[in-house]
Amino acid sequence: MVPASPSNSSSMSSSTTSTSMISNLPPVATSGTPKIIGGFELEATVMASAYIFGSSNVWIDHLSMSNCVDGLIDAISGSTAITISNCHLTRHNDVILLGASDSFAEDTKMQVTLAYNHFGRGLVQRMPRCRWGFFHVVNNDYTHWIMYAIGGSQHPTIISQGNRFVGPPNQGAKEVTHRVNAPESIWKNWNWISEGNLFKNGPSSWSQELNFM
Repeated sequence: MVPASPSNSSSMSSSTTSTSMISNLPPVATSGTPKIIGGFELEATVMASAYIFGSSNVWIDHLSMSNCVDGLIDAISGSTAITISNCHLTRHNDVILLGASDSFAEDTKMQVTLAYNHFGRGLVQRMPRCRWGFFHVVNNDYTHWIMYAIGGSQHPTIISQGNRFVGPPNQGAKEVTHRVNAPESIWKNWNWISEGNLFKNGPSSWSQELNFM
């Protein structure tokens, strides 16, 4: 399930697949000419490695990232029609931030696909951390995490398909999904969907944790 792409807007700065793969998935960024970041390695840079601000039709592909000051990838301030694919991410705390503020409702239009990425060792959280919009997380490989894998707030729609989640050794950190600053009376109505995921080494599955729809 991949959303249609909205029109172009302003500017921006700046592998491993899993079991039960979902096939025939075009990237989100399909209308207009996509802005492409890809094909190199980033480490120990200032702020975010890939910082997307108020932009659309962005494709981040084949990057290797680790050890940045802020996030590895941040998309904020009305950005949409973004695809993050075939990236290798390791050794970082706040990995991917999609929507920076619980008060910025314009991010309701945000549409992002994460596909064929490897979330490797030494990652803590936010793979991704989503607010407001529509997020398709498909055919990614998660090799451990320290806090949680996927997080969200402000009723995002998150569809997880064909991902492999390998839980960390720590028995207190098996949480695949994390609802940030929301009581059950709120998050139970969020549209978070799991289909065809593989859970290994004891992580908490979506169907156990969430309103499975």
